[in-house]
Amino acid sequence: METPTTPVASAVGVWVLRVGAFLLPLLFLPNIVDEFVLPKLLVARLLVAAMFVILMAQWVRQGAVTWRRTPLDLPLLAFIGSALLSTAFAVNRNVAIFGTYDRWEGLLTIVTYALIFWLAVQLLAGQSAGRGLTWSLLISAYFIAGAAILQSAFGLLGGGYFRDGTNGPIRADVTLANPDFTGIFLAMLLPVALSKVISWRPATRMLAANFVVIISLGLLATFTRAAWIGAVLGMIVVLALRHGRFHTWPVVISAAVVLGVFLILAGIVASQPATAADSFGNALARRVVSITNLSSDTQAKRLVVWGDTLPLVAARPLVGYGPDTFGLVYPQFQSSNRLGVLWDKPHMEVLGVAASQGIIGVLAYLWILFAFVRAFWQGRYLRGAVGLFAGFAAYIAAIQADFSYIPTSLPFWLFAAAAVVTWTPNGMAVRVAKFPRRLAVPALAGGSVLLVALLIPAVIFPFLADAKYYETPAAPDLRTARNTIAQARQLAPYEAAYAIEAGNYALNLDANGTPAANADWTAARDAYDAAARLGSYSPEMFRDLAIVDETLGDHAGAVAAARRAVQLDRYDAESRKLLARLGG
Repeated sequence: METPTTPVASAVGVWVLRVGAFLLPLLFLPNIVDEFVLPKLLVARLLVAAMFVILMAQWVRQGAVTWRRTPLDLPLLAFIGSALLSTAFAVNRNVAIFGTYDRWEGLLTIVTYALIFWLAVQLLAGQSAGRGLTWSLLISAYFIAGAAILQSAFGLLGGGYFRDGTNGPIRADVTLANPDFTGIFLAMLLPVALSKVISWRPATRMLAANFVVIISLGLLATFTRAAWIGAVLGMIVVLALRHGRFHTWPVVISAAVVLGVFLILAGIVASQPATAADSFGNALARRVVSITNLSSDTQAKRLVVWGDTLPLVAARPLVGYGPDTFGLVYPQFQSSNRLGVLWDKPHMEVLGVAASQGIIGVLAYLWILFAFVRAFWQGRYLRGAVGLFAGFAAYIAAIQADFSYIPTSLPFWLFAAAAVVTWTPNGMAVRVAKFPRRLAVPALAGGSVLLVALLIPAVIFPFLADAKYYETPAAPDLRTARNTIAQARQLAPYEAAYAIEAGNYALNLDANGTPAANADWTAARDAYDAAARLGSYSPEMFRDLAIVDETLGDHAGAVAAARRAVQLDRYDAESRKLLARLGG
């Protein structure tokens, strides 16, 4: 509801949100190493800055600083406070603040999520603006699903990196870095599309039916079981809570249909010979049936990791180890051989929160979920409320067998803003301070300049650093390569991955990892030491550091590095052999 005291987004603000919601899931840059995740994070930071400028312009127009209250204000502040506390006591503060390379799920990203949600709520002028933002996400999901179908069915658009089994069908990942997160994103939007199919608007029903078909096919093409479960749950919520009232029969019928389909597929799989062709249909049926097989490969691994994570949490229960630090500490609790695959997430969201932020973080996380449910329940009869709640339920259910991650979390928090605006259209504005209009323009200009200045280290430097990282292997000679990776380190001195690469080029390692005759051993040690301080959890790097230290006469340092390599993967034969050779 638009009132004289409510900060209302201009047309520019509304369209910035819509365009951002559409583009974020689709963004990728081919000229950097992390072509899918980093671009989304950097554009999200740009989006936050743009929303701040638009909000400040709104304050100037009003002559007062105001904001709109949301049911999530206090829970989000509590979660950020928990992240700050866990960062202060983190096993590695650099990782806790910035996150690890390719993840970046540190404190800064947690704050970014909260800002995207809060600022989007300020700029959404009521339910119609919320619907527009939801449609932007739906259209983006439609494009993602279409690309997923082309990837899985025809191997187009880069499809083929992920497969179901060794030679099975392609698992579509599109532009969300991994099929799991492509599936989770589509699962979040599928119930929303379904809710529009059963709406009372004929034009919307026809359009939404098309969305349901394409998004469903795209979701199947990801072969992501957690996302399938979340999507089914979300669709049942849509049918069970139609018009905000609970209906028993849709739940019973849906459960019967799901069970019937599962039994039919189980029968088909059981009747197939072991030599049956690995077609899309056969693979899909096997994948669905494997949901209940807890001894299947990935499910068995996750169950073991979940079991290992419980003593990890118990060892530091109150504040955890710090955001995004799971990979640094999990190997100490790892109970089985992961064959060189280092797990940096427990693949269960609530366990991940417990490991990184302790019991305090879990309580704040549960408070956020409760606030979402409470906000929906108060506005459950409003138009579009049930579909948005179903999408929320699908997302939360799916990440309990995975984890929140930039490619899906950024769209989710925009989705959450649209949901909260829909459920609480009459949210109250809080007037903080009134200021003279003669101060408004200088304040707006100063604030905008400050934001632009912050964007240089927050957006431009990380992009340039990863572009330099990308350019390094293509350098014409060793000297140029060393200079190029050194520039990457200067632009992003917090990235352990760049320091490791600098150490590798200092040694001029060949394809077998053997240092060349022209190795710069001192430079290599400096780079590897920096990577260790920054929070690397690579056993290979620590093995190289041990060799460098031993070559430079630092036997104690070599033993310490070799021990750290074994700590990070006690099942790695090379690390154990190196430690034994060094007498450790």
